[in-house]
Amino acid sequence: MLKSRYDFSKTPIRLFFYGLVLFGIVSLKYMLPVLFRGYSAVSEWPLQRGWFISVNVSLIVLFCIYASNRVDFYNISGNWKDKFKIFFNQYLIVSFLFGFLMYSTGNRGYLMLSVISILLVLQKVSKGFSIIPSIFVISFLGILNAIWGIIRAQNPVNFFKIIQ
Repeated sequence: MLKSRYDFSKTPIRLFFYGLVLFGIVSLKYMLPVLFRGYSAVSEWPLQRGWFISVNVSLIVLFCIYASNRVDFYNISGNWKDKFKIFFNQYLIVSFLFGFLMYSTGNRGYLMLSVISILLVLQKVSKGFSIIPSIFVISFLGILNAIWGIIRAQNPVNFFKIIQ
């Protein structure tokens, strides 16, 4: 179905992937001084930070395209090996690596975007989720993200700060 509308053959996706990785490595050179310093290095963020963010988001999208393509073309209903291949591939691993590096600068939103993308692909693989557990998982991730942001800002964690 997807292949009839869009031609997502492996060669263009791989070329795009390797181009993004190369572009990401170039932008990483400029990001090195601010990595693993959290919010303390905000004033030192280079202009190339936008390049790095673009690579990160593009890698997440590339993973979603690749995973959706595999789900549409292969019958993976009971085969754990195919499910494993969908989630643990070069696209997701590199996407998580760039997401983690962005996380080290204090930007937790891009890592959360990766997690949400994985959940959406998992929903497609599983042919749907129940609404109540989905709401609990999303709420839990939101609360966890809020708590971690409060901790990184070095503020005390309490109920009212989390709700804000």
